[in-house]
Amino acid sequence: MIQIAQNVHSKRNVTNLQNFTNKGEITMTNERLYQLAHEALETKWYNAHKKLEAHPNNSTYRRKEKELWNELKELETEMWNKGYMKE
Repeated sequence: MIQIAQNVHSKRNVTNLQNFTNKGEITMTNERLYQLAHEALETKWYNAHKKLEAHPNNSTYRRKEKELWNELKELETEMWNKGYMKE
């Protein structure tokens, strides 16, 4: 019984989302999604960088910071190629 109720509820949510989308109410663009991803990744890199500054000899922090930096630069290159980077 619970599974049936969950399925009905899920189908109702999908139908509501489809109706919402069909009305043009969702306006999230790819550019905005990229900007949000960039902001989140930049924050993660900054936090990792601060940890590395506090513990410069920690190889785990160094690896994580470098990994995030490379991912951030890769995302920025992709954004430039798509015309999403303004600066």
